[in-house]
Parts: sequence; C-alpha cells; structure tokens
Amino acid sequence: MANIKNVVLISTRPEENNRQLVNELVHKDIEVLSCPLTEITALDDYAQFDHQLSKLHAYRHLIFISTNAVKFFMQRVKLNLVALPSTLIVSAIGPTTKKMLQKNLHLAVHCPKDTYDSENLIKLNIFHDLTGQKILIVRGKGGREALKQLLEQNGASVHYAECYQRNYLHIDLAGLKKRVEKFSHRYFLITSLESAKKFKSDVNEKDLWLNNSFCLVNHESIAQELGGLFKKIVKLRSLKSDLIEKELLHSDVH
Repeated sequence: MANIKNVVLISTRPEENNRQLVNELVHKDIEVLSCPLTEITALDDYAQFDHQLSKLHAYRHLIFISTNAVKFFMQRVKLNLVALPSTLIVSAIGPTTKKMLQKNLHLAVHCPKDTYDSENLIKLNIFHDLTGQKILIVRGKGGREALKQLLEQNGASVHYAECYQRNYLHIDLAGLKKRVEKFSHRYFLITSLESAKKFKSDVNEKDLWLNNSFCLVNHESIAQELGGLFKKIVKLRSLKSDLIEKELLHSDVH
C-alpha cells in the first residue's frame, strides 16, 4: 500500500469528467490533478443535428459514444420537444453513458458487459445481422471510425449525429513536473486517441521524467500511440473510479 498522498493521478480528461473523478476518488492515499487535454463545447450551429433529430423514426439503432453525447443530445431533444420512437434500439459504449441514458430516457439500454469499446459493443446479439438497417451514432465532431466501419461490415447503413466539439489544450509539462515530483508514484490518465496524439506532440527531449511515470488508458490504440513515452502503460477495462483506484493502489509497480 502506498504512503499517504504518495500517488498522484494526472487526469487529462475534460474538466467536467475530472471534477466527477475528484469527487469519486477520495482515497486518502491518492491525489487527483486535473490537467485537461480537451475542452468540450457546444456547436456553433445545430441546424444539421436538429434536422437529424426530426428524422429519428428512420433509424433502427441509436448509439451513444460518451456521456457528453448524452448531455448535448438531451439538451436538443428537450429544446425541440422531440419524442423518441418506441422502435429505436438504444446502446452505449460504456456503463456510465448507459446509466445516464437510463436516467434521462427511462428505457432499456444495451452495453458491453466487461470491456467497454466499439469492438465489444458490436458483439452484442442485437448487432449480429444489420442488413438493411440504419444506425445513428451520437458523438462529438471527429473521433474514431472503427465503430462505423464494423457496423457497415455487418450490413448497416451508418450516419453520425455530431452534437458537440472538442478544443485541444496545451499542458505545461515543465510546470507539471514541479507539481508532481514530490510523489513517489505518478500516473497519467489518457482516454482519447486524439488527446494522446496532442500530448505526444507536446513532449520534447526535456520531458524524460515521463519515462519514470505510468499511464492508464482505456484502449489499445491509445497504448500504441503513447508507446515508449512512459515506464509502463496499463489498459483499463473501464473508467469506473473503483477500478482506477484499485489499479493505483494495488498495482505491482508499487
């Protein structure tokens, strides 16, 4: 077990996600630092998205990528007084997104059971035969194409409904080093491939201290992108705070 405040988690998720993590990760041995690599904001123009909301009856499946997708989707649904068709099958990539959907929509939501990513979502029985079915993926602008490609391979016609945007932020790694050098165990949390690319572009030859730090990620593609920067990269099964805490306190690196 680590000593009191001997472990620091540097979370690069958006500020709202970091605030939630700070509230949930209250173990006395862990300090959480919020260092967002992305800022989530509303779109400048919702004309296209609102039009897609008016055509929900044309789709068989509605898939949500993140809690941010749910948040901005619900804002527009309420503003436009949209009623979801009862024929829609709703799915989420992860358990937190699923819980948020259930709270807001009061209906059944499908989700992977163990590993929360696109590859495991499409293994659900509801996606086995998608021939001729139309699917709408609710997400932010940009992002991975893997889910769309996998669904199309199963015969679906897939469209995006993009309802928020990301602004990529700079982290002062030199200043961060001074803030965390007192901790024996330093962990980064990086959960977006685009954020990982941005982070990697900011690293220079002066940032060798990262080689003695660890990194938690939630997807193999992020681990591959960051390969060689950290002492060790650990892939999490999910971003639940209890699983993150377990990794921080009981990892074999201590």
